[in-house]
Amino acid sequence: MRNIIDFLCSRINKINESLAEYDLKKNNNINFDIWINEKKQEKLEITFLGSGTYGNVLQVKNMSSDTEIIDNDESIVMKIMKVKNNEEPNKCLQIKQKINRYEKYLTRLKNIDNKYRNKYKLSDSIVKKLKIVKDNYRKHKEIVELLDNYIMKILSVKKCKNIDIIFMKYVDGYDLKSYINNESFNQKDLDLVYLQCLLSVRIFHKYIGIAHRDLKLENVFIDKKTKLLKLIDFGFICDNNDSKCVEKYQGTGKYTHPKFNKKVALEKRTLKNSLSVDNSVKYNKVTRKKQYNYPDAFSQDFFALLMIGLRLYYDTRKVSKGSSSKLYIILEEYDNKFEKKNDKYLDKKKRYRIKIKLIKELLKLKMEDIKHPSLSLIVKIFQKYWSLEKNDFMIDGKRGNSVINLLLDRLILDLSNIVKNTGSISIRKKSIREKVLSDIEIVIV
Repeated sequence: MRNIIDFLCSRINKINESLAEYDLKKNNNINFDIWINEKKQEKLEITFLGSGTYGNVLQVKNMSSDTEIIDNDESIVMKIMKVKNNEEPNKCLQIKQKINRYEKYLTRLKNIDNKYRNKYKLSDSIVKKLKIVKDNYRKHKEIVELLDNYIMKILSVKKCKNIDIIFMKYVDGYDLKSYINNESFNQKDLDLVYLQCLLSVRIFHKYIGIAHRDLKLENVFIDKKTKLLKLIDFGFICDNNDSKCVEKYQGTGKYTHPKFNKKVALEKRTLKNSLSVDNSVKYNKVTRKKQYNYPDAFSQDFFALLMIGLRLYYDTRKVSKGSSSKLYIILEEYDNKFEKKNDKYLDKKKRYRIKIKLIKELLKLKMEDIKHPSLSLIVKIFQKYWSLEKNDFMIDGKRGNSVINLLLDRLILDLSNIVKNTGSISIRKKSIREKVLSDIEIVIV
């Protein structure tokens, strides 16, 4: 038999026919089998996990003797794209290829090590070369492990009978939004979760060179077993050097960089003023600079990360009947004003004003009004490094990805010191804390 992924690819029409028997919007309990060999009772058990704008997501449990991709009784995820020419499959392939380079380099280093040991006498020069190879192997092995631990693993991207399918590692768990809404947390617990968020994005930026561009609670996944965190959903990713991609308005309203909202509103104004050639030319001379002043790739992610930190606090307090703190009241006002109208351009314009008001309120907050040190770190980032004039994070008049790398590293190190000094926690959380702190030492050097 072909491996499980190839077999699923060959049965894609059968799978889609089985899904078509259900109302995917109303029915959340959909299960069916795809038989490999009925005599031997070998099959794949399919469970419907959810449906989004672009694809249907299924869990595939292996109940066969084929263990090339996954062991018996283990699962993978397949996302069947519903929209043709969607960018997500190619973007997932881009991530997979970048990670594969690290894995291929490990194999190459291993082969070099074997070659030196088997072909040459162990002279001083060869011993030195072997040490260099060994050090490189160790460093790259650490990188591969970090990517595997903090980024959802993409197994394959295939076109099956003209349908794009993304195959991923299955992790039993829940997104961060569901996680914090269904369990009790104190701020110390949230600090450890947030530290993992920051670290996962820094790993994504540093070793893959890509911005996620849709960071939010729903796109951070918690492994139920290990309580470790992974980034998911790569439909909007951009290489930080791909300006055409970076300048697209994509993301989720409450988390997107304010510059994007302003950019869309300005484009609408230009359209309205284009009734005559003279008006259009006159207006564009004034606004062209503003129109194309996009946020950098990593700046988009950093703004979203700060919002995630604030939302972790706000959402958990909201579940437990709110708070009287000034920070909570500011975030509550921000949350309540995010309502959709029928005009998406007016929505973006309003969101821009709401975000700028939020930032101005954070800039006025006094540190003594913030109870938790980790939240103070987030507010301090805005107070020290946000320019109201430029609508971006700046250090000494400079902005860009290198500035964001520096700010993210500082935030990770400052928060790790808070987490490190956290009082009594459970043995399980202590082991997670030690692992995360150890991984930080590898990433931030």
